[in-house]
Amino acid sequence: MTDFLTISDLYYAYPASTVDALSDVSLRVAEGEFACVVGPSGCGKSTLLNILSGLSTPTAGSVTLGGIPMVIDGVAQPATRPRLGYLFQDPRLLPWRTVRKNIELALKGAGVPRAQWRERTDRYLAMCELERFSESWPGSLSGGQRQRVAIARALAIEPACVLMDEPFSALDEVTGRSLRGKLLELWAQTGQTFIFITHSIREAVFLADHVYVMAPGPGRVLERITIDIPRPRRYESPEIAEVEGSVVDSVLQYWSTDDNAGTAA
Repeated sequence: MTDFLTISDLYYAYPASTVDALSDVSLRVAEGEFACVVGPSGCGKSTLLNILSGLSTPTAGSVTLGGIPMVIDGVAQPATRPRLGYLFQDPRLLPWRTVRKNIELALKGAGVPRAQWRERTDRYLAMCELERFSESWPGSLSGGQRQRVAIARALAIEPACVLMDEPFSALDEVTGRSLRGKLLELWAQTGQTFIFITHSIREAVFLADHVYVMAPGPGRVLERITIDIPRPRRYESPEIAEVEGSVVDSVLQYWSTDDNAGTAA
């Protein structure tokens, strides 16, 4: 299977700081894979997504997306970045624009021809079971509905890869479980590469093909864990709980030692 993302020897230090936020990070994600990155607060998970999206440039290291070198030896390259969707913890919908207009704004920013906007918007709202809310204002929607609008917006630009930064962390458990299942349905339909940041090991095991475990101080990848549970999966299944337990044991083993540097193979 072709790799969509390759990161090699990545370092990142915040401006005017001598302390690395990320140190010697190396990992790869296959095209069409659902990858999860887990780790405690402050380990650089969001910083990593910002580098992938082009919002930040690493101090050193290389990044390749879709076979195109984006960063070589810490220097950003002029190549056109593959189209990326970005889903944040907060839906970040503009309250003065309807659901449809929020999605159309993203389509405009991505350079999608105006003639395609209505069909694209209707199709992805239907995929997210939101078609009857197309003319609603964000303030009239529940938290779960607003996050589904954000998912539809991220997918409507038809990106090569979707970056997700703990998008369900603020939701109640029932809504979160429902949206995790819906996200997997959408992933299966689109065939896109998903990179999902989370604090929850259970969530990562439920969603991912591979889980990348990070440690703080500075952030680095300790292990790449393959999740061999067949799909479709049940969030509360004994298989999920068993693998979650083994991942937790692995994480605790790494975090309880001083010598826990490593890379993902």
